Amino acid sequence: MPLDPNAITVTAPPHSPEDIDPFLYPASPALEEGYLTVSQRHSLWYATYGNPKGIPLVFLHGGPGAGCHDFVAKLFDPETYYLILLDQRGAGRSRPWGVLEENTTQNLICDLEKLRAHLALSKWALTGGSWGSTLALAYGQAHPERCLGFLLRGVYLGDRAALDHFWYGTRTLFPEAWEKLSCFIPENERSDLVRAYHKRTNGQNSADQKDAIAALMNFDLTLSFFHITPFEVEKILTKEKNMVDFVARAFMHYAANDFFLSEGQLLENIGVISHLPCFIVHSRYDALCRVAGAYDLFARWPGAHLTIVSEAGHASMEPETVKAMISAGNDLKNCLLERVPLYKKAL
Repeated sequence: MPLDPNAITVTAPPHSPEDIDPFLYPASPALEEGYLTVSQRHSLWYATYGNPKGIPLVFLHGGPGAGCHDFVAKLFDPETYYLILLDQRGAGRSRPWGVLEENTTQNLICDLEKLRAHLALSKWALTGGSWGSTLALAYGQAHPERCLGFLLRGVYLGDRAALDHFWYGTRTLFPEAWEKLSCFIPENERSDLVRAYHKRTNGQNSADQKDAIAALMNFDLTLSFFHITPFEVEKILTKEKNMVDFVARAFMHYAANDFFLSEGQLLENIGVISHLPCFIVHSRYDALCRVAGAYDLFARWPGAHLTIVSEAGHASMEPETVKAMISAGNDLKNCLLERVPLYKKAL
């Protein structure tokens, strides 16, 4: 029998989006914004920022399905980077919203190639966090000749260890949150929570779907932040309802299909891109994505640099993570300016 949740108090210091403002680059308007048709069904929203003659850097959002946030453009030096944002299939401003048909890792890799060609870029660097790091690595291994380098946050390798940690390993640090996640599912189905939640979040019963999405995303958000209260979790669930609903459905669609990757694929094939520069930012207390996964990637990538953030969770907007990402972005910039003199001459 689950414990009474009202008998548990979780404390957290107050924080707000303004906490990260001092570290960010000034806001700049988009150079270009539009839609790219990538199939008969899907059109992707994209936007470009910064210096068109600078280092091309494409940002890959997490989720899957979360879409891009405008603040991302403030993480990267607009005088040096030519930053490209896009919302992946079904996510954010892409059309049609919320569609999971024709939505696989391989589809998204093909979309990136179409966008790169559309922007007339011979190569670009890639950055992304969580699922965005997974997609960046998968794209890089499919098209190493198109890559300049990588900046990865909250590394998620999409393998069995990563999936088992999310669904079962997290109970050691968040037993009360995990019990809610588990007890939502009938006892005879709890040995395979992935299958159980996929059936409900992407099923036909609207009442079951609504409740399953709420249970899954309450768990996900509770574990995402270094400091957060149940009240703040509920506020996000209410304010960002559409995004949260699609993230739940998309995450389960990808998780149930092993993220459309073979087991161990991203680590086993790292040799095709390990000659390129890579900067990794991962928080020590990221409860959703194991710091051990980031370390495994770092250990197999000669010349890579790993920053472990001491006081942060999984979320991208926490102050210490923001500072580390800006610093790593500058390190990647300096590295690429030395490796590719063409960009240094153009600036």
